[in-house]
Amino acid sequence: MNLREYAQHRKDRGLAGTTHVAVYYAATKGRLPTSAKKVGGGWEIDAEIADQEWELNKRNPVMRVSAAGGMTMVEGPKLAADLPGGIPNLVRAESEKRRAEADLKIMQVKLRQGQLIEASKIRPLIFQRHRQFRDAVQNIPVRVVDSIAAIIGDLDTDQRHKIRTLVSTECRRVLEDLAKNPILEPPAVDSAPAAAG
Repeated sequence: MNLREYAQHRKDRGLAGTTHVAVYYAATKGRLPTSAKKVGGGWEIDAEIADQEWELNKRNPVMRVSAAGGMTMVEGPKLAADLPGGIPNLVRAESEKRRAEADLKIMQVKLRQGQLIEASKIRPLIFQRHRQFRDAVQNIPVRVVDSIAAIIGDLDTDQRHKIRTLVSTECRRVLEDLAKNPILEPPAVDSAPAAAG
């Protein structure tokens, strides 16, 4: 739809900006960054998207950083690529904030339902299990050398020691391989404090 048609669309819905001049101003000043496109000598506007952008952008002006380092207000949001240094516009930042809040609420629900477990509670249990496993594996050579001797027959002390050393070496190799590829990676260091909620 063109400027006049979109102005009539807004008027029919009882919204502000019901003249083609107001719509032109909104389109040229960045209030409709993705829904209004200059086509030939006129404008082409996607009404559904434009209504959403108009509502968001009238409340969220963007701060533009001047070359001198000062801040000035911009009438409507610009795309991040239009701002110096790729500063994101407030509409995009607000959208990202809402998405992060929604993700946090989903995680909190899953935590209450038992679908998620807090890492701080499970890590000590995993550590304890791994230690028990390591101790059990390290005790295998001592436990099995007598059983091997019973199967083979009489073994002198030197042969028993060689068997124990061989089995110990293999057990140690397995444990070292497991230690090189942990199931859980250590947590990343996060300098930001955890959000309270």
